[in-house]
Amino acid sequence: MVFKPESVAVTRLEMEACVPTLETGWPIGALLAALPATLVRVSREGAILGVESAARDGLSAASWDIVGRNVRELMPPAAAEEALLRVREALQTGAVQTFAWRPLADAHAAAYTTHIVRSGRDEVLAVLCEAAERDEAREALRQREELHRSIVRQSPNCIFLVDVESRRILDANPALPKLLGYTRDELLRLTLDDIEAHRPEDTDATIERVLREHHDIIGERQYRDRRGALVDVEVSGNLIFYGSRQVLCLFARDIRERKESEAERQRLEDRLRLSQKHEAVGRLASGVAHDFNNLLTAVNGYAELILSALEPQDPLRADVEEIRRAGARARDLTRQLLAFSGRQILEPRVFDLNAVVRDMEKLVRRTIGEDIELETDLDPDIGSVSADPGKIEQVILNLVVNARDAMPDGGTLRIATKEVVLDEAFTRPYATLHPGPHVALMISDTGRGIEAAAQKRIFEPFFTTKEQGKGSGLGLATVYGIVKQSGGSIWVDSEVGKGTIFRVYLPSVAADPEPVSVGSGARDERLPRGTETIVVVEDDRGVQALTVRVLRNLGYQVYGADHPDGALLLLERLRARRPDQRIDLVLSDVVMPRMSGPVLVGRLRAIAGDFKVLFMSGYADEGIVRHGVLEPGTQFIHKPFTRAEMARKVRDVLDSCAAAGLTGGPAVVV
Repeated sequence: MVFKPESVAVTRLEMEACVPTLETGWPIGALLAALPATLVRVSREGAILGVESAARDGLSAASWDIVGRNVRELMPPAAAEEALLRVREALQTGAVQTFAWRPLADAHAAAYTTHIVRSGRDEVLAVLCEAAERDEAREALRQREELHRSIVRQSPNCIFLVDVESRRILDANPALPKLLGYTRDELLRLTLDDIEAHRPEDTDATIERVLREHHDIIGERQYRDRRGALVDVEVSGNLIFYGSRQVLCLFARDIRERKESEAERQRLEDRLRLSQKHEAVGRLASGVAHDFNNLLTAVNGYAELILSALEPQDPLRADVEEIRRAGARARDLTRQLLAFSGRQILEPRVFDLNAVVRDMEKLVRRTIGEDIELETDLDPDIGSVSADPGKIEQVILNLVVNARDAMPDGGTLRIATKEVVLDEAFTRPYATLHPGPHVALMISDTGRGIEAAAQKRIFEPFFTTKEQGKGSGLGLATVYGIVKQSGGSIWVDSEVGKGTIFRVYLPSVAADPEPVSVGSGARDERLPRGTETIVVVEDDRGVQALTVRVLRNLGYQVYGADHPDGALLLLERLRARRPDQRIDLVLSDVVMPRMSGPVLVGRLRAIAGDFKVLFMSGYADEGIVRHGVLEPGTQFIHKPFTRAEMARKVRDVLDSCAAAGLTGGPAVVV
């Protein structure tokens, strides 16, 4: 057993372990031989009753001829009175006392005393240690304490003490005032309830659990700083003694960066799940689109032909109208599925977004009704955007309809545009966005707002907050798909009872806008006609026969082929019979057996020279579209198309041919 002068508590235990030896008179020479200390028994009056030591050489010889003498004889008066005071305190309290042993000779030592009983008499047992060893131990202890204080002061984590009863903050390292924006004096006037954002009863439950179960506090809390802002922290701690009372020693670590990282990761995961849902539905839609669209083309087309042949009073007209309406709904559903999955065909143009909004203003006013006020705030300095203007019109209309439905009792709808510059931090979560100038389209309402849980799913296919039968859940999913496919991004901000704002960001391009005429107004139902020569190549015989019939009814000279080899043979025979016969337009399917539409066009040009080309397809995949967007200058019509859509598209392609200086027949509107 070794006495450690730097640890009073341990010394007391060790000395108490020796008491039985002294009381029974058991020889202690062997024990003392291992101790680097001297044992001195002292009476209440200060008389030296006995001395034992194995380290006599460490003190002067005069120190050992002291048995029977009084402390007052051996020490200077002040030192003696101090020693006697400690002896009496040891007898009264039983606690270990310390004082400097300063005999009249030159040796000094540190004395540690405790109360013992020997032969029924109260005595004090003093353990004397070399002063040099005591000083070294004290210096080592001082250095350790200074190190501990330095660690606490410089710790980036908050360390503070809280009184269990009053909740008052008793002490804190500099990290806590820095975190919460208080001075240290201000903080020490606060309680734990003042800085915790949780309810006081939650804090009560936590403290009671620690008092009852004696385990550490570990958990996430929110503290409120001096400005009232919430600070996320992770708190741990336990009960300790601070003087004579129990206090909570708490350790708080700022976890705001971690929480922000977790929130960002959650946003990315949500975006990924949304993309995966769109991809899954898109693959399904794309897989059935070709055959389904061919069927719809035939159904809708023949319904229109029948309607055009029936008199207005014919009783069959109403039935055929129902067939056409059902086919139109099926067509729109298929297009929506392809739109939100990013698999539709886009025909991008450089245009001014303000022009599209202004062109749609009349349509928007008719859509929202008289009880909703329309406001527009169009930034005149926005740049041009490159997108499909018809699809952007669809985005605006869908968002307007949603805003209208959110304001059943009236309100204000606001459409605004603005030029913004997005930085890397903003665009990083979005694969389609890149830092730089963008045009922002903002559509806001003063309606009911959207709950936070619904906002996370609002762009999911088939998700809707509307009543059953009043929404398919495809409107906003379609908007999301169009914006994403156009290289942009869309955000929603909403608060229940205060309204909603959708923000669409589209990349700004350094090019002059082209004139755009979107389909917001009523179209002239008279179909354009012509006399040009057209070759139709379509492997679906129903669609091929319908297309040939529609175009012939419009005055065109039309030749039909139901496969690529048949089209090549057709042109070879035509050139052989009529070498001067000009082919003005080839209307070809894209995906056909043994030969694609583009390859076929190349081989036909080797036979018939130059002509205009219009592709059609019911597919929507990489075989038709490169990254979802047609090559500039490529003309395309998506199945299923109506008779009017086919008539206008063919006429537009032929007229662009004439504008380029190529020959073509006259265009007559009937």
